Amino acid sequence: MPRPFLLLTTFLLATLGCRYDHLPEPELEQAPGPVTERFLHLGHTYVPYLTYQDIDTFVERADYSRYAAVMLGGDLFPNTSLDPATLQWADSIFDFRDEKTLWAIGNHDYDDPWRVRDLVGRPLYYSWYHNGITFLVLDTQDSLSNIVGDQLLYARAVLDTVRESKQVFVLTHKMIWMADNGPLQAMIDSVSNGYYGSCFFCVNPNNFYTDIYPLLVQLKDRGIGVWCIAGDIGYKVRRFEHTTADDIRLLAGGMCSLCGGDNYYLEFSWTRAENRLEYSYRPIETLVE
Repeated sequence: MPRPFLLLTTFLLATLGCRYDHLPEPELEQAPGPVTERFLHLGHTYVPYLTYQDIDTFVERADYSRYAAVMLGGDLFPNTSLDPATLQWADSIFDFRDEKTLWAIGNHDYDDPWRVRDLVGRPLYYSWYHNGITFLVLDTQDSLSNIVGDQLLYARAVLDTVRESKQVFVLTHKMIWMADNGPLQAMIDSVSNGYYGSCFFCVNPNNFYTDIYPLLVQLKDRGIGVWCIAGDIGYKVRRFEHTTADDIRLLAGGMCSLCGGDNYYLEFSWTRAENRLEYSYRPIETLVE
């Protein structure tokens, strides 16, 4: 290879790597994994009103190695990144540097987002491809829940390059897809931990339906399953499910440990050969079985 071409190629790869450092799909398809795999989703896992390092006991004791993907909906601790010791303890539970640990960061995790980036080794928005599924993690704390700037460019780049995937997951902390949707918006204050408004923890008016949703509809029209999953519930409800007119699934899961009532986690069962993805809300106690 001529040296000038080699230098140019190296420069382009380095430049693209800085901007889009987790492309959704490899050039060559991954070897098929197990016949059926399980994925997990957890949200709002801290224990309210106790110390800053309290987390649900079942969440702390779970064996996450059993899952092919661990999706975290944010608000792991009351102030996850404020104290390095808390963040290190969270890492000892969830193993953030494992590529299968997908963390949609929440307002209670956002005291020091740079500390999170340094520990996790990824930006606050990124994507991961695994065995026929593209996972896109968005940062809904940035820009009051608007997906703009480099994050919007990245989301478009990921969703526009889906080719091999049979399913796409869009992971968020806030339920941004409830805003600007008449029937869902009316439910925000009775469902989400944050009410509808313009505060840092609120479900803010945003550009999901103008800039993200049309790309998801295009994927659905190509026969790809689309799932949007949020984690900022628990105080008012512990489960939420909705299917749009375009057959896009909107789900949320979150806990309120020691608040009374049942808590759940979301478990997915994925059989790629049959393109079958099923899910259920399971009692949090079964996480340690």
